[in-house]
Formats: sequence, structure tokens, C-alpha cells
Amino acid sequence: MNYQAVSEIITSSNHNVLIVGDSVSEVDNFLNKLNITDYKYYDFSQIYSCSDRTLNDYAVIFIRDALNASEHIIIFNCTGWPDLNNESAVMQFARVARKSGKQLIVAVREQNMKKIEAEFGRIIKIH
Repeated sequence: MNYQAVSEIITSSNHNVLIVGDSVSEVDNFLNKLNITDYKYYDFSQIYSCSDRTLNDYAVIFIRDALNASEHIIIFNCTGWPDLNNESAVMQFARVARKSGKQLIVAVREQNMKKIEAEFGRIIKIH
């Protein structure tokens, strides 16, 4: 894969990007090879609900932080999110990200792609 070309495709437009991978580590490896600057990264796989909060509750916290971030590109690695769907806070953010001056990159597993792909201008499968 030509990572420089992929980087240019991602950064040359303001479209939201959906990255489809098999695991958190596969997605992280892919992202580390890209030449993207001015981004803030959030890893949903590191969230284990040991409290009354759900993944969606944490997403709201991350989204508030992302809206206030100085970075233009926001990356959400959601490959560990078992039931990401169109009603989630992440998808609500995808609908308003560009209006807020942000470009959103969301990484998911194949099983979640079909549920959310309509909100993304670009889809990149890395497996």
C-alpha cells in the first residue's frame, strides 16, 4: 500500500473517512505509517466499563474534548466498540464534524461498517 498516497487522499479533502480493519493493533499500525499531522487520537479500545458509564458516555466526553481541540483532524479508533451504530454519539459527531471545522476519521471492524458508512465520504479497507 502506498501510505503517502493514502495520506494525501485523506488530507486533501474535508470528507469524513472510515477505516475498516480487523483489530485495534492493525488500525494503529496503519495509522502510524500515514503522514498525517494536525490530528488528535482517541482510542476507544482502552475503555473498559468498570463503572456505570457506557462506551457512549465516554464518547460524549471524548467528543467534547475533540470539539475544543486545536487539531483539525480527529481520529476515533472504535475497533473495540462491539455495537457501534447510527444512533451512537460518535455517529452524531460525524454528522456535525465538518460544521465544527473538524475532519473525522473513524476506524471500525467490518461488522460495523455497513451500519455507519453513509456518513463517510471515503472508506479505506486495510485488510
